[in-house]
Parts: sequence; C-alpha cells; structure tokens
Amino acid sequence: MNFKVCGVSVRGRAHEIENSPCQDSIFYKSYGNKSFIALGDGAGSKKFSQIGSKVITSEICGILNRDFDYIYKAKAAEAKNFIISKLCNSLQIEASKKNIAVSELSSTLMFLGIKDSKLIIGHLGDGMICMKKGEKIEILSKSEEREYSNTTYFVSPKNAMKLNLFRGDLNILKAVKGFFLFTDGCENFLYSKRLDSVNPILNEVLNFLNKKSEKQVNKQIKISINSCIKEKKTFDDCSLGILSINTNRRVIRINKGIRRKAKYRKCLLNR
Repeated sequence: MNFKVCGVSVRGRAHEIENSPCQDSIFYKSYGNKSFIALGDGAGSKKFSQIGSKVITSEICGILNRDFDYIYKAKAAEAKNFIISKLCNSLQIEASKKNIAVSELSSTLMFLGIKDSKLIIGHLGDGMICMKKGEKIEILSKSEEREYSNTTYFVSPKNAMKLNLFRGDLNILKAVKGFFLFTDGCENFLYSKRLDSVNPILNEVLNFLNKKSEKQVNKQIKISINSCIKEKKTFDDCSLGILSINTNRRVIRINKGIRRKAKYRKCLLNR
C-alpha cells in the first residue's frame, strides 16, 4: 500500500478581525510503512489553546509511531488512558514552561494512524472523521454532543473515556481508499446534518491528491477553504486533513497545466 497525506489549517474570519492566532492545528508524518495525521481545535475561550492544539497533534503522532502495537492490542480502556495520560503529560510540561494553567491549553483531538495494514483512529470532541470505501464516503465519527450548545470535550484526564477509539485491519475492511478529518469550521460546507451525508466534493479532493503532490494539493485546499468555506459559511478556523491509500505503485507524472486545473477544482467547490 502507498499512503499520501496532506492537510491545512486556515485562520477564521473571527480571529482575523481580532488579530488573534488560528487555534486549529494539523500535524502529519509518514515513515515508510507508517503514516499518521492529527487535527486539534483549540478552545475558543482559552488564550493559549493554539499552543495546546499544536502540542497534542504533534505528540499523538509521536505516540502512535512509538507505541502503535501496544495501543492496537491493548484493551480499549487501557489504550484510552495510555493515550490521554501521555498527551496530558506533554500539556503539563508545556504549561509549566509558559507558567500558565494547563486548562489554558485545552483542545479537541482527532487522529489516524496506519502501520502496514493496521489502523487506529481516535476522536475526542468536535469535528468529523470520514472514510471512503468503494465509491461511498462513510461517516466514522461525529462531534460529541453535550447537554449545552457550543460546548465540547477537550483532552484531559477526566475525559479519557470520552475518547472514541477505533482499531481495525484494512485487509479486512477492504476497498478503503482514504480518510478525511475536518474540524467543525468545515462542517457547514462538508456535512449536511439534514441529510446526514458528506459533500461528494471530497471524492474530487481525494482524486486530486492521488494525481498531484502533497504540496500542490495543500495549496489548492487552502485556496478553496478561503474562497468557499471561510468567506461564505463560517467565522471559525477551518482544518481539513486527508490520507489516501493507493495500491497502485505507478508514479503519475505531474501535469504542467496545474494552474488551469486548480482553477477548475476551485470552481467545483463553488458548486
């Protein structure tokens, strides 16, 4: 299997108006037969949550790289506690360096890790994780609903059991072509609550990733988020991460007409 992974975080209009930083973070890394991606959405009410989201997205990819086999085989409760305790330890270290309360680093978390054909997916808080299987895009995990609106779960010891953890084997799942992770800033465009379905434009994005370089795709995703989601659908920060699984090892040549095609992709997102 070949893995390609990409994604971007874009500062929302609200933070641009306030001249404050983007509180979303994305981190991804590939190591031969292993590939990881993580998204974090920092708490809007916390001054330093952008630091927290950056810390946990980087750290979870390191945890998966080092301890993938343990997390895959451990009992669910043990795996959840292991992951959250490691992340909270990193947040505490960062809070001590900054001389701030660890709660100021509050962030949600979504992550995905693949080693050979083994798969680990985790989700805590807002956002959505989807999978393309065959020709359909299936929703794997949605935002966790709480009693009060505009609240969610963040990475903390008390929320360890709220971590939605999935472990499986791609050889058993079969026909899986890729995964999508996006924060709630993108949901108004990429997900229809009324239809409980995902915008099929994600198929086009995945196909684009299979044909172009990660750098080219990231550039186009950023253009599309700015023009189609950020300017029309939300004031929130927006993050979208994609992991493609391709069993075809043939290298596809880069099309020199990328600028013309990028414009076409942008138009697709405007439909």
